[in-house]
Amino acid sequence: MSARGTCPSCGAAVEFRFEQAYVTTCRHCGTTVSRSDGKLEDCGRHADLVASEAGLEPFRRGRYAGVTFTLMGRTVLQHPKGGRWSEWYAALENGEVGWLSEAQGVFTFMREVELAPDLADRTFEDLAPGTALTLGGERFVVGERQTRRTIASEGEIPFIPVFDHDDRYVDLVAEGGAAATLDFAFDEPTLFLGRVVTLEALGLPVRGGSRDAAVTATEALACGNCGGPIKLVVPGASRRVTCVACGSLHDVEGTRFVLLETLAHAKRPPLGLGSRFRHENTEWQLVGWVERSVTSQGVRYPWNEYVSYAAVKGFRYLVEARGHWLWVTPAPSFARPMPTEAMRELVNEGVTYTLFAHDHATVDAVAGEFPWRVTVGELSEAFDYVSAPHVLSCEGDASEINWSRGEHLERSTVAGFFPNAHLPPAEGVGMVEPNPYEGIGRVWWRTLLASFVLFLALLPLRASREVLAESLVLPSGAVASPTANEGVVLTTSPFELRGSRRVKIDLRADPPLDSYVDFVVDVLDDRDAPVDSVRAASTALRDEDGDPEGKREASVTIGHLPPGSYRLRVDTVASSPLVQQVVVTVSEGGVSFSDFLVWQIFALALLAVFGIFKHFFETKRREASDFNAYGRRLEGAPVGSLAEDGDSASNDDDDSGSDE
Repeated sequence: MSARGTCPSCGAAVEFRFEQAYVTTCRHCGTTVSRSDGKLEDCGRHADLVASEAGLEPFRRGRYAGVTFTLMGRTVLQHPKGGRWSEWYAALENGEVGWLSEAQGVFTFMREVELAPDLADRTFEDLAPGTALTLGGERFVVGERQTRRTIASEGEIPFIPVFDHDDRYVDLVAEGGAAATLDFAFDEPTLFLGRVVTLEALGLPVRGGSRDAAVTATEALACGNCGGPIKLVVPGASRRVTCVACGSLHDVEGTRFVLLETLAHAKRPPLGLGSRFRHENTEWQLVGWVERSVTSQGVRYPWNEYVSYAAVKGFRYLVEARGHWLWVTPAPSFARPMPTEAMRELVNEGVTYTLFAHDHATVDAVAGEFPWRVTVGELSEAFDYVSAPHVLSCEGDASEINWSRGEHLERSTVAGFFPNAHLPPAEGVGMVEPNPYEGIGRVWWRTLLASFVLFLALLPLRASREVLAESLVLPSGAVASPTANEGVVLTTSPFELRGSRRVKIDLRADPPLDSYVDFVVDVLDDRDAPVDSVRAASTALRDEDGDPEGKREASVTIGHLPPGSYRLRVDTVASSPLVQQVVVTVSEGGVSFSDFLVWQIFALALLAVFGIFKHFFETKRREASDFNAYGRRLEGAPVGSLAEDGDSASNDDDDSGSDE
């Protein structure tokens, strides 16, 4: 049942459409109006409200888990590090209450549930980042333990917000997109459970939001150092911005800028800020740039990080190091505690990632605008786990853990993004550059299987055809002795070949035991001119018990011969003069297992060569790592923990805060 009244501030009409709503926002003046004891009260006008980047508005309808809901209103919350996000109040048709969190392109739908047994005796201080809990039968990990501040509201919400007051909360994540928040804003902790969703799955239309005049005013504010104009690309989410003219760094507070410092050595980013490019079916814009570096044994190793923004999707990061490029996406649903160097590997979706780097990076230069409160000189501690072409990176401190996922981008792809830019040449092997020889083993096994199947298929299709079977009778005692240079030479009858098929020649003799027979076979054409010659040593035939049968045979194969009439000239040399005859058989066509073996031996040789190339490539990749192939830290690589040094790591991936 709706209730109507007039705004205590401006007198405009206000309406409560939902009976459970205690607060609404006057659309005329923006005043927060609460109702209590049948009267309306002025709760004041707070921070300027920025329209939803996804275009969400009060009274939009959607569907979650088969139940229709209506977005009644939202609160806007601010993270201590500067990020802002919205919590939309969703009234479900079954009478329940849901919350849709909109945080820099990540949407999470949650409902209040009964406090889990694992949380009954837990305090805020107990739930440090990385703590594992079981909720609803799923394993959750604490990703963030932080405070937040309510700075604005819109539409109708079912409680009276306390503005500009810090409330505590704990965010938890689980594999597969499940999410939870433990809210400590009230006397008793409240548990909200749900999962990461998309607006398409909720049936909510996706479109960019518009900004009101109050916020648009920040687009034309002046630099506090040189007076030059500063224009924001993302006024609702940007927390820090630099002046294009002098490089001075400013803090963004509502519709005004506060000068923080004039950078003595302001730098310009290699890629022009404001540049647009298309990736993942989305148009992105470069809005900020950070130059970071680590120093090892007195040598500085810098890299560039570009903050990329797209409406609805939020922020992503384009990273360049030594001419190699990465596309980095926050991974809020990756449920892992803060790693240590003892954690050499981690597994995600069946893929094993290996610890590649544990660095303490320094921010050396900044330009543009940022969704977190960046400062020159700040330190961050990060772990990188590599499984080319991907990397899983973690940054964290005592209050939160943030994972992100990076993917290798080809230099040609980035050149397509910025056709007029001069990209640095690639040096060495990139951290997640794909190994071009990685799949050679799988290719060999597939080739082995394919060739074996082909061999079996050709056996009946390429059956051999016998073209000659003849016994050559040797004169008694005519075979030469072992010391003779020539044996008995006999010639077969003519035979016809069809051509384009292999020719197999089998020879069999019957010398006494412990003697041998060798053959030299010349292939003669119809003019008795030799066209091929082969030599064959015989082997002894044995029975089933392995005893010699008193017969010896030889088999040779020659290449394809043109169609025509041929004869064989057989020169027989034996160690015994008692050889009486030689049986000659000639067949055309067919396949043999030796063909298959020859191909596989060749393939194995290639596999070995490519295996050497693969190992060399990985060795070059490891030259940029803090660890050797066995996971041991290399001598001279920086080591330590920021926590041990008294410094806290910064988060440059997602400071958006809670998903209630």
